[in-house]
Amino acid sequence: MTFLRTLSVIALLLAASALHAIGQEGDSKTIHDGVFTEAQAEQGAKLWEGICGECHMDEEFVGENYMSSWTNVPIAEMFDLISVTMPEDNPGSLADAEYSAIIAHMLHLNGLPAGEAELPAVYEDLQKILIQGPFQ
Repeated sequence: MTFLRTLSVIALLLAASALHAIGQEGDSKTIHDGVFTEAQAEQGAKLWEGICGECHMDEEFVGENYMSSWTNVPIAEMFDLISVTMPEDNPGSLADAEYSAIIAHMLHLNGLPAGEAELPAVYEDLQKILIQGPFQ
């Protein structure tokens, strides 16, 4: 009886896992789905100007050459790279929401559409947003 009960529990766990994975696929978006707001991109532009612009020019992060290097990667990876390495003189010093605003600004610079909800500042939520072309 214990063996059958164990098999039943394993079967239920596998079924729940499969349903969870299917649900997550349905939650996924791409950067073309309006994953940031205009206000968030504006906040990101101000942060960019005051912090990022000291070392970087907008043109470095605009266009097919830059964006295609991120193709089929969750935006969480971009968030992770930026939040761990920038600003160069004080990596990780910004709040997660500020890093998300900067990414929103970068998306805006690339002509991607704004939407109704802000780009999340939570890594797990950013994992559900895929970077895909076409890019300007």
